[in-house]
Amino acid sequence: MADRLITNLDIPAEEIIYTQISYLPARVFSHLKLCTKLYLHTNKIRDVDRDAFLGLDSLDYLHLSTNQIARVHPGTFRNLSKLNTLFLSYNRLTELVNGTFEGLSKLQYLYLCYNSISFIDKDVFGGMVSLRYVQLNNNRLKELPENLFRDTLSQRVTLYAYYNHITFLPNNLFHGLHNLQYLLFDIRFNMLGSIPNALFEGLPLLQHIIFRSDLMTDDLPVRFLRGLHDLHKIEMNENRLIHLSYKLFENLSRVELLNLHVCTLMSIDAEAFSDLTELSELILTNNLLKTLPGGLFRNLMKLRKANLGNNILESLSEDLFQDLPELAQVLLNHNRLYKLPWDIFKNSGKLNYIGLENNLFHVLEQFDIPETSIEIKLEGNAISCMRQMCWVLYHAKLEISGSCHSPANMDGKSLQGLSVLDLKCSGMFQLRERS
Repeated sequence: MADRLITNLDIPAEEIIYTQISYLPARVFSHLKLCTKLYLHTNKIRDVDRDAFLGLDSLDYLHLSTNQIARVHPGTFRNLSKLNTLFLSYNRLTELVNGTFEGLSKLQYLYLCYNSISFIDKDVFGGMVSLRYVQLNNNRLKELPENLFRDTLSQRVTLYAYYNHITFLPNNLFHGLHNLQYLLFDIRFNMLGSIPNALFEGLPLLQHIIFRSDLMTDDLPVRFLRGLHDLHKIEMNENRLIHLSYKLFENLSRVELLNLHVCTLMSIDAEAFSDLTELSELILTNNLLKTLPGGLFRNLMKLRKANLGNNILESLSEDLFQDLPELAQVLLNHNRLYKLPWDIFKNSGKLNYIGLENNLFHVLEQFDIPETSIEIKLEGNAISCMRQMCWVLYHAKLEISGSCHSPANMDGKSLQGLSVLDLKCSGMFQLRERS
């Protein structure tokens, strides 16, 4: 059946899908010496002869997903020395034994998701020096082997292992990745109770880490990022941290980006960010923060952008954004704020954007902002356009967006188009003295 479905033409790409092929015999593709891409997905392949791919000397892309393959014989891919991408997802694999990926020294992308894999030999990725992206999610793994990437020379590694039954991670899972600069490790939706102290030790060049788990702060080892002194970017979004400890980011003085989006955060220690002296962008969006401790950002002299949107903040301490000389953008949209303290942005002279959309402001009372160009966004607030808003008319470089909700005669009127007559400003409105 397979012989009759496969073309005799030697072409760069071959697509054989939606057929009844159930078996790939030896050398069935041997006439396709110039073929670089082979699409065999969405068939009924159950077995692949160990010599099925002999002759495909130019192949760099092999798609075997959505079949019924239960086992890959060791050495099946041994001659595919140019293969860059291999899809084996949506099959019936139950184990990965040594030799499964023999000869794939150029392979970078490996897709094994949506199988029934419950066992991985510790040397299964041996010799795969180029490996950088592995999908193992949606399988039946209970653990991951030590030194999984022991031969990898890549500077970037991505490992998706979510939706398994993993209860244990070895300390040296990533041991030996001395060239690693970027790591994405997603271990959500497993059965982990904790992670080992030294999970990320021995990665001296790591600059960017993305770590996603179901673990709360108390389940994470104190200083579990210790030793990663060259980190520039930390993304721990989509975790369940609940509380942010002051020790979590200790001695990480080179970090420029911290992303804690969707971490169910409810509280943060006042000193949590004190060592992040190079931090330029902070993302705390989509959490459950109701309050923030005063002086939380006091050491962040390089902070340019703070995104606190989509929380339940009701008020902000007066000194929260004070004395931040590089601060340019503050996003506070989708909270429950109704007022800002007068001095909240004192000595933050580069501020040019304040996002206040979808809060509970009825009147934006005057607060201290720089005399430089600045944009304030107020869409989604029920603004009463009355005399307390007169101050916005006397800031020559202020651009304000949103619209009036009341009084009735000004409902829908743009805030940017308001005049002295609209607000009934009597005489020359006196701006509050700067302190």
